Amino acid sequence: IVERIARMLEHPIGLRSEVNSGSCFYIQVPLARGTQPTPPKVAEVSHRVTSVEGKTVLVVDNEESIRESMTQLLRPWGCHAYAAGDTHSALEIVTRYTPDLILADYHLDFGETGMETLAALQQQLGTATPAIVITADRTDRVRREIAAAGATKMNKPVRPAKLRALMGFVLDNAQQ
Repeated sequence: IVERIARMLEHPIGLRSEVNSGSCFYIQVPLARGTQPTPPKVAEVSHRVTSVEGKTVLVVDNEESIRESMTQLLRPWGCHAYAAGDTHSALEIVTRYTPDLILADYHLDFGETGMETLAALQQQLGTATPAIVITADRTDRVRREIAAAGATKMNKPVRPAKLRALMGFVLDNAQQ
């Protein structure tokens, strides 16, 4: 990968190595003289981004540490976050709170999937609640299954900024 990028940028790379002393990898980059860098142009965003603040989010994950981490992540964003470890617990939560968004792990315990949980929640709620399914499974079968359910797929590992942006995007599209 490094060789391809260096070749594309026309910046030679090299290696110096001494036995029992170590190795040094380097890249040669030309110096710029007397020029001012041009600031990058900022692209205008043509659509508004929905804030996640004030939204009720249901997190469904079989791992307690992930449920706790996720709710701790969502609350400072102004979300009302509730967590469940399985379909039964999720169904109990939605009898008291109606989620604006569901974040579900794909693989749950005992062969259960987040897709089954989503289907049960949608049936109980009587509406297609926006959902993001989080998974490390990158197979086409799982991608198609998530898309067929009208959910959005997010690959693990989850990065907070990317999650927040995706949540806003999904909520914005659900309002249209």
